[in-house]
Amino acid sequence: MSFIKALLYLSWLLLLPLLIVGNIFPEERLTFLFIPFNFIVFFVLFITFCLLLFNSRNNNDIKKISLLIAPFLVLYLACFSFYDISLIGVQKYFNYVILGYMGCVLLIISTEVGELKGIFKVTIYFLMLLFVAALLWKLKYGFWERHVHYFLNGPIVFGRNMAVGFFLSLILAKYERKFLIYCFIFAFGVFWSMSKGPILAFLICCGIIIYLKKKRNFIVFFLLFGIIGFALITGIIDLSNTPFKRIQLGFQVALGFSNSSAASGSLDSRVDMIQDTVGIISSHFFTGVGSGNWGNVLYSPFTYPHNIFLEVYSELGIFLGTFLLIPCCIFIFFYKSDYFVLPLFFLISHQFSGDVADARWLLLFALFVYAEGNKMKFSVTNTD
Repeated sequence: MSFIKALLYLSWLLLLPLLIVGNIFPEERLTFLFIPFNFIVFFVLFITFCLLLFNSRNNNDIKKISLLIAPFLVLYLACFSFYDISLIGVQKYFNYVILGYMGCVLLIISTEVGELKGIFKVTIYFLMLLFVAALLWKLKYGFWERHVHYFLNGPIVFGRNMAVGFFLSLILAKYERKFLIYCFIFAFGVFWSMSKGPILAFLICCGIIIYLKKKRNFIVFFLLFGIIGFALITGIIDLSNTPFKRIQLGFQVALGFSNSSAASGSLDSRVDMIQDTVGIISSHFFTGVGSGNWGNVLYSPFTYPHNIFLEVYSELGIFLGTFLLIPCCIFIFFYKSDYFVLPLFFLISHQFSGDVADARWLLLFALFVYAEGNKMKFSVTNTD
């Protein structure tokens, strides 16, 4: 293995834990004996990343995504002088941009050196380790207790991470059937998270994959999904005595089939946040209230409105917010890409939950699909 390839794999292995925890800044939960391990990992990653970037400085795809990200960074930094910007706001927007951009660049370089398949495999194995760690953790502290963390992540983030493993395994399964086993394991992980947003986004994306690949199979999937969904929503299939009761109740309340207070609290709070955020946007249309200040303005126990568009436009205003959102939405023009479903899953999921920092996977895959376009550079001969 060449030095560049070794450096690439090292950089990716350093980036993966940062993508999982979502923070490059010192954080108490990631500090041991006064040592902020995530920040040290990022410092080493920054050095290896710069070496790789210098070696690939003439790569046009890297130039494309850099030009797409640059306007937001320049304007955001310029706003420091007159915006009321909180520390949490700076951290979440920089986590979003830096982790997403670095991840995309590493994927582009892996394509350039013929190691994209290897990078995908490393990601799958890493996420499988995360699944096993969560499994052991939950077996000890409460397997079906949703309030118990899935090792490093909460249920929503864990569900999203499992979806990444599923879709990457599905891509590789076309060439190596053994990855179908990983698909089943990661699919279980998504449902095990018992998080409505990731599960709904996951099912929608699975339907889109079937539709784009084989329209006849989509009819079967649609009918099957419709029958099961109807049975769950109407109560023909009753999950009230199972760990998945909150998911069934959530969809029943949302569609008007139930008024149970056990599930309506989460939905009602989100409806209230949407209404309040629309009010913020209308009164601060051009400038926003400043990054990280959404919760301060509303005096809310939450720090974000659980919708990436509402969060960005309420905090950054229409102009700066649009510069931020274009890079993570531009992938929709390249629906023929094999990787299209990856950013699509996160874009759908982020309509229901998570803040900007959680959208790092969305930016990473969205930029990669944009950089690759509808080109097929995936090397099926590389089996290392």
